[in-house]
Amino acid sequence: MGNIVKLSISQKSEVIKRIDERLNGKLGLNLKLTDELKSFSNDLNAVEVDLSFNQSDGELLGTQYNQTVLQSGELIQLQYTEVKDVWLYQLNKVENNKEVVEKEFERFKNSKDYHNILDFLEEGGYDLELGSQKVLIVEQYSFDEKSQKSTNDFIQALSFDITEKDEIAGVLVFGENAVIRFKDEGDIVIFNKDTPVVVPLAAGGKWKRCMADCIGCGSWQSCVSGYSCLGTCASCLNPIACVFCLACAIASTTCLWRCRMCVADSARPNECPV
Repeated sequence: MGNIVKLSISQKSEVIKRIDERLNGKLGLNLKLTDELKSFSNDLNAVEVDLSFNQSDGELLGTQYNQTVLQSGELIQLQYTEVKDVWLYQLNKVENNKEVVEKEFERFKNSKDYHNILDFLEEGGYDLELGSQKVLIVEQYSFDEKSQKSTNDFIQALSFDITEKDEIAGVLVFGENAVIRFKDEGDIVIFNKDTPVVVPLAAGGKWKRCMADCIGCGSWQSCVSGYSCLGTCASCLNPIACVFCLACAIASTTCLWRCRMCVADSARPNECPV
């Protein structure tokens, strides 16, 4: 994540107007974006993001706007980004339906990774707080004004707090695969053939190119939502606050394994496939 972008009151109002026209007017999301007596929300903030994948793209600098919004009376996190002719959003929310939570919990307990995760945490002196489970919902959408093409992704995952001596030490996110991130650690833990492996979440260079090739991005526009989410994770060292970006990582564990040697300080850079 890049530099903080300072917004004037008029700029905030203009951004909210574009979000309202696109997300509510065009897509019908029915988001409440503003305070009662203002044309913007006090918690609207913005950061600079680079969404390029390859060196040939150059820097693709855009702005990501973040705020808490209301949808059907429920508070959710909105990330709205603009870069060149592309705009995209990500909605992050917690599913409170008891049946959905129980179903996801049973799926986790019956998974091949369940005992491997518990063994790994126990060996490290950690506990998995089974009572802290949350179902995370991540909804992503991007639209290219130039080509008039759109992408849409929906991710559902289960999260648990990890504790050490009754203090929160990290978080586990489980969906298609499992991802663990410990507090103040830049790397994450995935499970490759039942074996826990530490892999990096980088933000640039060969790692980005490798991830793009592995995921199958024909262009930066086609993968802009996924990389925007992973890019957020790369710069966030508080796994509890950034748990939603880890939900994006669970769908990419194969690629994270493949690209683990593509970072600047890797032990075996010759194993980087790009």
